[in-house]
Amino acid sequence: MKEACNLQSVNRKLSAMNKLLMEENDRLQKQVSQLVCENGYMRHQGTGAPNDGSCKSAVTTPQHSLRDTNSPTGLLSIAEETSEYLSKATGTAVDWVQMPGMKGPPDFLIRMEKELNLSVLALLDVDPCSFKMLAFYGRRLKILKCLGIRPTDINIMAVDESLDRLVFPMNKKDIKTANNLLKDAYVNNRPEWLHELHITLEKKQKIAIESLTSCGVASYVTEVFLPMKLQQEDWT
Repeated sequence: MKEACNLQSVNRKLSAMNKLLMEENDRLQKQVSQLVCENGYMRHQGTGAPNDGSCKSAVTTPQHSLRDTNSPTGLLSIAEETSEYLSKATGTAVDWVQMPGMKGPPDFLIRMEKELNLSVLALLDVDPCSFKMLAFYGRRLKILKCLGIRPTDINIMAVDESLDRLVFPMNKKDIKTANNLLKDAYVNNRPEWLHELHITLEKKQKIAIESLTSCGVASYVTEVFLPMKLQQEDWT
Protein backbone atom coordinates (compact mmCIF):
# COMPACT_ATOMS: atom_id res chain seq x y z
CA MET A 1 0.00 0.00 0.00
CA LYS A 2 2.80 2.38 0.93
CA GLU A 3 4.64 1.56 -2.29
CA ALA A 4 1.49 2.24 -4.32
CA CYS A 5 1.10 5.63 -2.63
CA ASN A 6 4.74 6.45 -3.37
CA LEU A 7 4.28 5.49 -7.02
CA GLN A 8 1.17 7.67 -7.26
CA SER A 9 3.08 10.57 -5.74
CA VAL A 10 5.96 10.11 -8.20
CA ASN A 11 3.47 9.86 -11.07
CA ARG A 12 1.81 13.14 -10.05
CA LYS A 13 5.19 14.88 -9.91
CA LEU A 14 6.19 13.49 -13.31
CA SER A 15 2.87 14.61 -14.79
CA ALA A 16 3.39 18.08 -13.38
CA MET A 17 6.94 18.18 -14.73
CA ASN A 18 5.66 17.07 -18.13
CA LYS A 19 3.13 19.91 -18.07
CA LEU A 20 5.90 22.40 -17.28
CA LEU A 21 8.02 21.01 -20.11
CA MET A 22 5.13 21.29 -22.58
CA GLU A 23 4.47 24.88 -21.54
CA GLU A 24 8.16 25.70 -21.85
CA ASN A 25 8.29 24.02 -25.26
CA ASP A 26 5.30 26.04 -26.48
CA ARG A 27 6.94 29.24 -25.28
CA LEU A 28 10.19 28.36 -27.06
CA GLN A 29 8.36 27.47 -30.27
CA LYS A 30 6.65 30.86 -30.32
CA GLN A 31 9.91 32.62 -29.51
CA VAL A 32 11.87 30.83 -32.23
CA SER A 33 9.15 31.39 -34.83
CA GLN A 34 9.12 35.09 -34.02
CA LEU A 35 12.92 35.30 -34.18
CA VAL A 36 13.01 33.47 -37.51
CA CYS A 37 10.47 35.87 -38.99
CA GLU A 38 12.27 38.92 -37.60
CA ASN A 39 15.56 37.61 -38.94
CA GLY A 40 14.03 37.08 -42.35
CA TYR A 41 12.52 40.55 -42.39
CA MET A 42 15.83 42.17 -41.44
CA ARG A 43 17.73 40.22 -44.09
CA HIS A 44 15.07 41.07 -46.64
CA GLN A 45 15.37 44.77 -45.77
CA GLY A 46 19.15 44.52 -45.90
CA THR A 47 19.09 43.32 -49.50
CA GLY A 48 17.45 46.57 -50.53
CA ALA A 49 14.23 44.88 -51.60
CA PRO A 50 11.30 47.30 -51.99
CA ASN A 51 8.90 47.47 -49.07
CA ASP A 52 5.43 47.15 -50.57
CA GLY A 53 3.66 47.08 -47.19
CA SER A 54 2.76 43.41 -47.57
CA CYS A 55 3.43 40.69 -45.00
CA LYS A 56 6.18 39.13 -47.09
CA SER A 57 9.48 38.44 -45.44
CA ALA A 58 12.35 36.08 -46.06
CA VAL A 59 14.70 33.96 -44.06
CA THR A 60 17.91 32.31 -45.10
CA THR A 61 18.48 28.61 -45.37
CA PRO A 62 21.93 27.15 -44.66
CA GLN A 63 22.55 27.81 -48.38
CA HIS A 64 21.46 31.45 -47.84
CA SER A 65 18.55 31.23 -50.30
CA LEU A 66 15.46 33.41 -49.78
CA ARG A 67 12.08 31.96 -48.83
CA ASP A 68 8.66 33.59 -48.94
CA THR A 69 6.75 33.01 -45.69
CA ASN A 70 3.45 33.38 -47.58
CA SER A 71 4.16 30.36 -49.78
CA PRO A 72 3.58 26.75 -48.60
CA THR A 73 7.14 25.83 -49.55
CA GLY A 74 8.58 28.71 -47.57
CA LEU A 75 6.47 27.95 -44.52
CA LEU A 76 7.42 24.27 -44.67
CA SER A 77 11.08 25.18 -44.88
CA ILE A 78 10.77 27.49 -41.86
CA ALA A 79 8.88 24.81 -39.93
CA GLU A 80 11.60 22.25 -40.66
CA GLU A 81 14.32 24.67 -39.62
CA THR A 82 12.45 25.57 -36.42
CA SER A 83 11.87 21.89 -35.63
CA GLU A 84 15.57 21.14 -36.07
CA TYR A 85 16.47 24.15 -33.93
CA LEU A 86 14.12 23.06 -31.14
CA SER A 87 15.26 19.43 -31.28
CA LYS A 88 18.80 20.58 -30.60
CA ALA A 89 17.72 22.97 -27.86
CA THR A 90 15.63 20.35 -26.06
CA GLY A 91 18.37 17.74 -26.16
CA THR A 92 16.61 15.40 -28.59
CA ALA A 93 19.38 15.93 -31.12
CA VAL A 94 23.04 15.08 -30.72
CA ASP A 95 24.37 18.63 -30.84
CA TRP A 96 23.36 21.28 -28.31
CA VAL A 97 22.62 24.87 -29.24
CA GLN A 98 21.91 27.69 -26.82
CA MET A 99 18.41 29.16 -27.11
CA PRO A 100 18.42 32.96 -27.39
CA GLY A 101 16.56 34.74 -24.63
CA MET A 102 17.17 32.11 -21.95
CA LYS A 103 17.84 33.56 -18.52
CA GLY A 104 20.00 32.18 -15.75
CA PRO A 105 18.97 30.45 -13.73
CA PRO A 106 16.37 29.12 -16.19
CA ASP A 107 12.76 29.81 -15.33
CA PHE A 108 12.14 26.08 -15.63
CA LEU A 109 14.31 25.30 -12.59
CA ILE A 110 12.65 28.00 -10.53
CA ARG A 111 9.21 26.67 -11.43
CA MET A 112 10.24 23.12 -10.62
CA GLU A 113 11.40 24.23 -7.20
CA LYS A 114 8.43 26.50 -6.48
CA GLU A 115 5.55 24.50 -7.94
CA LEU A 116 6.76 20.94 -7.33
CA ASN A 117 8.84 21.59 -4.22
CA LEU A 118 11.81 19.75 -5.74
CA SER A 119 15.45 20.21 -4.89
CA VAL A 120 17.90 20.99 -7.69
CA LEU A 121 21.01 18.81 -7.96
CA ALA A 122 23.93 20.15 -10.01
CA LEU A 123 26.33 17.98 -12.03
CA LEU A 124 29.32 20.16 -12.90
CA ASP A 125 32.96 20.08 -13.92
CA VAL A 126 35.64 20.19 -11.24
CA ASP A 127 36.90 23.75 -11.61
CA PRO A 128 36.50 27.14 -9.91
CA CYS A 129 34.26 28.43 -12.72
CA SER A 130 31.76 25.66 -11.92
CA PHE A 131 31.79 26.69 -8.26
CA LYS A 132 31.16 30.28 -9.37
CA MET A 133 28.19 29.12 -11.44
CA LEU A 134 26.96 27.03 -8.52
CA ALA A 135 27.04 30.08 -6.24
CA PHE A 136 25.23 32.17 -8.89
CA TYR A 137 22.40 29.65 -9.17
CA GLY A 138 22.37 29.05 -5.42
CA ARG A 139 21.50 32.68 -4.71
CA ARG A 140 18.36 32.34 -6.82
CA LEU A 141 17.21 28.87 -5.81
CA LYS A 142 16.11 27.98 -2.29
CA ILE A 143 17.57 24.47 -2.42
CA LEU A 144 20.59 23.74 -4.61
CA LYS A 145 22.91 20.83 -3.96
CA CYS A 146 26.17 19.92 -5.67
CA LEU A 147 25.89 16.28 -6.70
CA GLY A 148 29.29 16.25 -8.34
CA ILE A 149 31.71 16.04 -9.88
CA ARG A 150 33.59 17.40 -6.85
CA PRO A 151 37.32 17.57 -6.10
CA THR A 152 36.86 14.75 -3.59
CA ASP A 153 35.42 12.66 -6.44
CA ILE A 154 38.54 12.85 -8.60
CA ASN A 155 40.01 9.66 -7.20
CA ILE A 156 36.64 7.94 -7.57
CA MET A 157 36.55 8.95 -11.24
CA ALA A 158 39.96 7.39 -11.86
CA VAL A 159 39.03 4.22 -13.68
CA ASP A 160 41.99 1.87 -14.16
CA GLU A 161 44.95 4.18 -14.81
CA SER A 162 43.05 7.00 -16.54
CA LEU A 163 43.52 9.64 -13.82
CA ASP A 164 46.35 11.39 -15.68
CA ARG A 165 44.11 11.69 -18.73
CA LEU A 166 41.19 13.10 -16.74
CA VAL A 167 42.92 15.72 -14.59
CA PHE A 168 44.29 19.01 -15.93
CA PRO A 169 46.30 21.71 -14.14
CA MET A 170 44.52 24.90 -13.13
CA ASN A 171 45.59 28.13 -14.82
CA LYS A 172 46.06 31.57 -13.25
CA LYS A 173 42.47 32.55 -13.98
CA ASP A 174 41.20 29.41 -12.22
CA ILE A 175 43.32 30.15 -9.15
CA LYS A 176 42.16 33.77 -9.05
CA THR A 177 38.51 32.72 -9.34
CA ALA A 178 38.93 30.20 -6.53
CA ASN A 179 40.55 32.77 -4.23
CA ASN A 180 37.76 35.26 -4.94
CA LEU A 181 35.15 32.63 -4.11
CA LEU A 182 36.79 32.05 -0.74
CA LYS A 183 35.87 35.67 0.07
CA ASP A 184 32.30 35.30 -1.18
CA ALA A 185 29.72 35.65 1.62
CA TYR A 186 27.35 33.09 0.12
CA VAL A 187 30.09 30.49 -0.36
CA ASN A 188 31.32 31.08 3.18
CA ASN A 189 27.89 30.04 4.44
CA ARG A 190 28.35 26.68 2.69
CA PRO A 191 31.15 24.88 4.61
CA GLU A 192 30.98 21.83 2.33
CA TRP A 193 31.66 24.01 -0.70
CA LEU A 194 34.49 25.77 1.11
CA HIS A 195 36.06 22.39 1.86
CA GLU A 196 35.92 21.41 -1.82
CA LEU A 197 37.35 24.78 -2.87
CA HIS A 198 40.29 24.40 -0.51
CA ILE A 199 41.00 20.96 -1.99
CA THR A 200 40.83 22.46 -5.48
CA LEU A 201 43.37 25.13 -4.58
CA GLU A 202 45.59 22.67 -2.77
CA LYS A 203 45.77 20.21 -5.66
CA LYS A 204 45.47 22.88 -8.38
CA GLN A 205 43.69 20.31 -10.52
CA LYS A 206 40.48 20.37 -12.52
CA ILE A 207 38.46 17.89 -14.53
CA ALA A 208 35.91 18.38 -17.33
CA ILE A 209 32.98 16.00 -17.72
CA GLU A 210 33.56 15.94 -21.48
CA SER A 211 37.01 14.45 -20.95
CA LEU A 212 35.38 11.30 -19.60
CA THR A 213 34.03 10.51 -23.06
CA SER A 214 37.45 10.66 -24.68
CA CYS A 215 38.77 8.35 -21.99
CA GLY A 216 36.05 5.82 -22.64
CA VAL A 217 34.52 6.03 -19.17
CA ALA A 218 31.44 8.15 -19.89
CA SER A 219 29.19 5.17 -19.10
CA TYR A 220 30.79 5.02 -15.67
CA VAL A 221 29.24 8.40 -14.84
CA THR A 222 25.70 7.42 -15.83
CA GLU A 223 25.76 3.75 -14.85
CA VAL A 224 27.86 3.80 -11.67
CA PHE A 225 28.75 7.28 -10.41
CA LEU A 226 25.33 8.99 -10.54
CA PRO A 227 23.28 6.00 -9.27
CA MET A 228 25.74 5.61 -6.39
CA LYS A 229 25.55 9.31 -5.51
CA LEU A 230 21.76 9.37 -5.62
CA GLN A 231 21.39 6.18 -3.61
CA GLN A 232 23.77 7.41 -0.92
CA GLU A 233 22.34 10.95 -1.07
CA ASP A 234 25.92 12.11 -1.42
CA TRP A 235 25.54 15.77 -2.28
CA THR A 236 26.63 19.02 -0.65
